[in-house]
Amino acid sequence: SNLVTIAVPIGDTTIYTEARLAFRTDDSGNVGLAIHPLRKEPQLDFPYMGYKFSPEEKEQLLTTGNLGKTIEVTPKNGNAFSAYVSIDPQTNEIIALRADRVNIPKEIKGVSLSDAQYKDLVEGKAVKVEGMTAKSGKSFNATLQVNAERKGIEFIFGDNKSLRERQEH
Repeated sequence: SNLVTIAVPIGDTTIYTEARLAFRTDDSGNVGLAIHPLRKEPQLDFPYMGYKFSPEEKEQLLTTGNLGKTIEVTPKNGNAFSAYVSIDPQTNEIIALRADRVNIPKEIKGVSLSDAQYKDLVEGKAVKVEGMTAKSGKSFNATLQVNAERKGIEFIFGDNKSLRERQEH
């Protein structure tokens, strides 16, 4: 969802904050509400699912919103997995997307990716692709990268704003 205002009663006080709401299905198939509160900034100085970000990785996340590679994370259930990591520009929450759940096609918008482009995209790197065809039939160029928050491939255009710029609007 987009950000909504929620009220959190604590004792005699009610705290109002903004959050994104999402439905989540647990391992038993039960659907529940997940609340993703707005954070002042991403919590990059603390381990995320057992992974500690390097200074370079923190800068990459803050600059582009995407880590640019896959990492191994370990959630509370202890089952480690390879993941793409991004920052939600609305909430500043760190988002992990299981790499094995992302389908990366060999052809995108009419362009067959080279083996090197495909490998880089699978690894989470940003890949420049030229000569793609929009639905309108117009040819365009863009940089492609897996974005965990969007749960798939993101098209980054030359005028695309950085994570910080996206947060200001």
